[in-house]
Amino acid sequence: KQIEKVKIIERAFTPAVDFKDLKGRDKDLEKFLAPQHYALSTLKENLSFSSTIFRHSLRLTITIILGLAVGEIFPLQNVYWILLTIIVIMRPGYGLTKQRSYQRIVGTVTGGIIAFIFLTFVHHPVIIGTLAIVCMILGFTFTAINYRIGATFVTIYVVFVYGLLNPNISEVIQYRILDTVVGAGLAFIANYFFWPSWEFLNLPAVIKKSIEANRDYLAEISRFYNEKGAVTTPYRIARKNAFIEIGNLMSSYQRMTQEPKSKQKQQQQVYKLAVLNHTLLSSLASLGTYIQSHKTTKASEAFNVVVSTVNKNLEHAIGLLNTDLPDELDNTEVREELAMRFTELRNIRARELKEGHITAEEEFRLKMQEAQLVIEQLVWLNSLSEKIVKATKQLSLTK
Repeated sequence: KQIEKVKIIERAFTPAVDFKDLKGRDKDLEKFLAPQHYALSTLKENLSFSSTIFRHSLRLTITIILGLAVGEIFPLQNVYWILLTIIVIMRPGYGLTKQRSYQRIVGTVTGGIIAFIFLTFVHHPVIIGTLAIVCMILGFTFTAINYRIGATFVTIYVVFVYGLLNPNISEVIQYRILDTVVGAGLAFIANYFFWPSWEFLNLPAVIKKSIEANRDYLAEISRFYNEKGAVTTPYRIARKNAFIEIGNLMSSYQRMTQEPKSKQKQQQQVYKLAVLNHTLLSSLASLGTYIQSHKTTKASEAFNVVVSTVNKNLEHAIGLLNTDLPDELDNTEVREELAMRFTELRNIRARELKEGHITAEEEFRLKMQEAQLVIEQLVWLNSLSEKIVKATKQLSLTK
């Protein structure tokens, strides 16, 4: 009995999981998180005019000084409303600043009208104070979801609070709207004239990162299909990066469409490349999901040849974006090689029947299903990679 008690105590104090394993797992999980600290080198890299953040900081500082000057020159009631508007809506990109300026002005005007109509008929301080608290909560809630609605509720809240202190509420609304328009106008003008950051200048780098991420994701899928086993951390990271980069590309294109027409250069080609990269990623994700969720056969040499060809096409596109033009691919030899490999893949069923390696009908059916799905995805991936190269060439020629 004493020995049993000692064993129970030993089990109670013995960790069920090896802490070394947990530590290793935590290190893998840390790779999926954005770093919470920044090295000194990051600050040094941004202390130049080539940095978008540096130009935005300088632009914001100058605009705030201009806002103070306007407040001193003209008889405005609350100059800090101008400064607050500038700080809140000004963004590094022209498109985002334009969008937030519009949302801020519309929200402020709408909120001012609603508050004025309400205070015209309601004068009870308890009701006004209660609604002010509710509008404050709603304003901060909607600011991150829908900035226009958030600005509307914040304006109603501010007017209600001033309505409790100052009976001349129309003057408060007038200055609130005027200060907002002045602040938004200064931010809009500054983003256009003071070292603007146009999206078309950054798009080649964004497209390049998206193609590189898709290339890395394809490499991990090929490695997983050849080696089998459990899904590795590099595979997950490659998949995560591919989706992040395609999201960045779509966002960059959307911001470009909000800029002046004269700055929407190569819009059709950029849109075409964005769609092709997104379609390529969808096809890769489909292939990767199938390989993960099904017991697959050994990868054939033809599979690796086709994957290598797709990878070469993506490398070619990256070289074009780097303006470091590689030698043209020998399309004749490549197409002949691919035709032979696709024919080899499509003959899997006949070869399996002839050799008689598969006896169970269900097992045979599943393997033929795998072969057909993989073939279709490979054909589609090769076609997409060729289209990406062609679109990248057209983009490079129009620079």
